[in-house]
Amino acid sequence: MGTTSVVLAAEPKVARRAWAPSGRGILRTLSQNRLNLAGAILTLLLLLGAAIGPILLADPFATMPADRFQPPSLTHWAGTDNLGRDQLARIAFGLRLSILVSIGAVALGLIVGVLLGLIAGYYGGVADNMIMRVLDVFFAFPGLLLALAMIAALGSSIFNLVLTMGVLFAPSMARVTRGPVLSIRQKEFVEAARSLGVREAVIVRTHILPNVVAPIIVASTLQLSAAILIEASLGFLGLGINPPNPSLGGLISQSRTFMGQGPWMAIFPGLAITLLVTGFNLVGDGLRDAVDPRLRDVLDSRTAIR
Repeated sequence: MGTTSVVLAAEPKVARRAWAPSGRGILRTLSQNRLNLAGAILTLLLLLGAAIGPILLADPFATMPADRFQPPSLTHWAGTDNLGRDQLARIAFGLRLSILVSIGAVALGLIVGVLLGLIAGYYGGVADNMIMRVLDVFFAFPGLLLALAMIAALGSSIFNLVLTMGVLFAPSMARVTRGPVLSIRQKEFVEAARSLGVREAVIVRTHILPNVVAPIIVASTLQLSAAILIEASLGFLGLGINPPNPSLGGLISQSRTFMGQGPWMAIFPGLAITLLVTGFNLVGDGLRDAVDPRLRDVLDSRTAIR
């Protein structure tokens, strides 16, 4: 009896750490792949530029009519726009807003989606059917079309933008969470905890949730790139961050009228979006391989941009 108790008490600890490689292991795996390492460096540089760029560069709102449509130079590295505003400063400011909105949206989708996925996967039955059928309704609509409808109904603001994008990401995150939970809830260490009288909330928090952290983290990283694209798309359509605050999609939209006079007004914001999305995708791929290569097929099918 004593031996059995020791085994039952020890096994959950082993299982909880099964999908949790050390930080050194993740860094080692990322550094072994040049593309993943390049993506990590690129992402860090862009995050650093978004953080300190608006502080070090010119005022992104200052207009100088005498400097209208200045091409890229040592004075204005990304040129100026139709009002003489420094484009690099506006891109850095817009990059900061895009990243903050995307992180907020993914965080909201993460909280709601993980909670729904845990409930559906652990309890199953009626709760699982009800939650998944509601989520299927959201999956029936293209993501961008649903975002357009919600923004049109709620109004254009940063809060509504985060809320809308969070609603878009919650169903995917719920599915990513639910799958592993369905498998883990049948494991011996979970059954042992139930037989010992451990409360279900404690079982979910201490025995099940640690085992689904890996796919959740990887899916969140990959969804950041999708969030950047959705935010830029909404900004291009005039439903994103309201002027005078610049956004990457808004900068591209504003440049359409002046493509003949200042093509750099569209080139550099588009390049910033491309680099940021590429960096997040490469980091997400590296994390996926570092945490668990078996996640490749699961995450590719559940976190694709709809």
